[in-house]
Amino acid sequence: DLNLDKFNLSAASEQCGHWGSSVLLDNEQLVVGGAFWSKLDEASAFGAEDAALLKDIFNPHLSDRRQEGALFMPPPTSLSHMQRLRNLVKGEQMVRQQRQDHFCSADFKGDEPGPLFPSSWTASFGIHRDGSDEKVRSSALCARPDYMAEASVLQEVLKSSGPVFDKRTEDGMTYRVYRFGSVEVRTTQECTGDEVIAMVFSAFKNKSVVCDSIKNSEKIVKATEYVEISLERSSPCTLYVVFETDAGNTLSAENFSPKWAENQWTENQSDLQDRNSLAKVIRTCDDPVGITVGELKAFAAECIGHTSRTGYVQSVYCFAIGDTRSAISGFRSLRQPRTMSADHYGAKRYAS
Repeated sequence: DLNLDKFNLSAASEQCGHWGSSVLLDNEQLVVGGAFWSKLDEASAFGAEDAALLKDIFNPHLSDRRQEGALFMPPPTSLSHMQRLRNLVKGEQMVRQQRQDHFCSADFKGDEPGPLFPSSWTASFGIHRDGSDEKVRSSALCARPDYMAEASVLQEVLKSSGPVFDKRTEDGMTYRVYRFGSVEVRTTQECTGDEVIAMVFSAFKNKSVVCDSIKNSEKIVKATEYVEISLERSSPCTLYVVFETDAGNTLSAENFSPKWAENQWTENQSDLQDRNSLAKVIRTCDDPVGITVGELKAFAAECIGHTSRTGYVQSVYCFAIGDTRSAISGFRSLRQPRTMSADHYGAKRYAS
C-alpha cells in the first residue's frame, strides 16, 4: 500500500522507482486515483514546498488531469524529473511576476497589453487615431502608492462600480481596471483567492496654484457638497464641501474634531480631484449669491460649537448659496439637523 502521509518530493532520490523515500516500485509510477487529489487538497500528506509545487503543476486552468479520476497516475518522482518540473514552474512564476510588475506600471495599456499577456487580449484590428484616449490617459498616469493605505475605502467603492478592463490569463489570474474620475484602481485575483488591489493611479495633473493663499476678498462662484466613506468606526461617512472662487482657487471645509471644537480649511488641495472622484456629490450650486471668502470663514467660525459635525458642513454650504432659513440637509430625511440659522450672520444683506 502507498502511505501518502510519508509522501515527500524533497526526499526523492535517483534510485529507480523510489517514491516518498518509503516505497519501491518496478515502473516508477503508481495508480492512486482520487486519493492523490484529496490528500493534495488537504495538504496533509505533503510538505508545504511539495504541495505548492504539485498545485502549480496541476493548476486546473492549465491541466485537466483531475478529470482522469481513479485512472490518474502521478508523475515519475526521480530526482532529475522533479528538478525539471521545479525549473519549469520557477520559469512560470517569473513570467507571472513580470506580468504583475507590468500591470502595476503606468506603461500598461488595456488595448495593447504587450507580449507578456495572451495575444488574444490585443485586438486584431482597430480604428487608427492620431492620439487615442487610452494613450493620452496612460501618459498622464501617476502612481499613488500612498492611496494603498486606504484600501478598505477603495474596496467599498469597487463594490458599487464595474471594471473598464476585465481579463483572465491561462493560469486563472484575473486582471481588472476600475476608473473613478481621475483615479484608476488596478486589481488582481487568483482563481481561488480574493480580489486584491495591486496599484492605484491618478490621472490628474496638479494645476499651478493661482496665489500663495486665498484672499478674503475673492468671491465664491460655486459650491459642492460631497459624501465619502469614512475610516472611522464612529461614522460610516464623512461630509465635506468644496468652494470655487472667481480667481480660480478652491477651498474645502470639513470638521475633523470629534468634539466639533475646530474646523479644517484646505486651500488648493493638490489631490482634491482624486478625492472628489471617490466621493459622491450630494448637491451643487453654480450661481451662489456672491459672498466673499472672508464672510464665509467668519460665518463658519460662528458655527463652531453650535452645530453637529454634519450640521457644520451643511450650514456652511447653505450660507454660501444664500439659504437664509437654516442648514437644510442634502439627504432625504425626516429629521433636520440642529444648527444655527444663517440669519445669525448678516442675512439681511440678501433681503435687499
